[in-house]
Amino acid sequence: MNPAALSRASKVAKVELAARNNAHLCHSVCQAHQTPGEFHDTLWLNQLAVPRFYPNAVTLAVDHQPIQKAMIWDLLDGGLSGSWAVKDSFNQLDLDNLGFQVLFEASWLWLEPDTALPAPCDEIEWAFINNPFDLSRWEQAWRNSLDQPHIFVPDILFNPDIAFIAAFDHGEIIAGTIANASHGVVGLSNMFVPETNPEFWWQNCMAIARHHFPDRPLVCYESGSDLDIAKTSGFSELQPLQVWLKEP
Repeated sequence: MNPAALSRASKVAKVELAARNNAHLCHSVCQAHQTPGEFHDTLWLNQLAVPRFYPNAVTLAVDHQPIQKAMIWDLLDGGLSGSWAVKDSFNQLDLDNLGFQVLFEASWLWLEPDTALPAPCDEIEWAFINNPFDLSRWEQAWRNSLDQPHIFVPDILFNPDIAFIAAFDHGEIIAGTIANASHGVVGLSNMFVPETNPEFWWQNCMAIARHHFPDRPLVCYESGSDLDIAKTSGFSELQPLQVWLKEP
């Protein structure tokens, strides 16, 4: 295999790990709501209503568009109500003819386990959320409000592969992320940090996640200014993904 093909194969393999890790988080969040999805070879899907901001399908493998579109068509045919989304992890699907529109685009990111990170700042109180009251506070800090039903319900705290990381200042949660371990990697999602010196806070969250789930690459996806912050914080960009939205 020539170097270019080897490099592409390596990126695809990393994206597949990241996509499966992300689907694992989606599955776990749905499972905590008693509405688990289904893992298939090339797609994770959920035929039921899912929590806000979560998709009903995530592609898991590259170059399987026909079977993936057929399974998405089956979801359509099943009569899902309301708006729902498909996460095209490999930026390969064209869902226009199924009535979808692109909701947003982002990029997968990767951090090797031996990439140097500064030690977490010992002047900051870092903690893992372990009770329903603080979980609600964490979600409120992430969303800036709780004007919608909870996305993260207490049952998710029993999942040992998922950690809610929080930074406290005088008892208030000011930064945090979710770390979920699966398929040999650790995914970071739902990152929220102060506007001042965001790279500092990102790297602290990354270091706490690495300490909790050691010796594994960190993966995530971001767009816009958060993509720039993630890359400045040490992540390498892999390739784009798209999220498609189906309106009622």
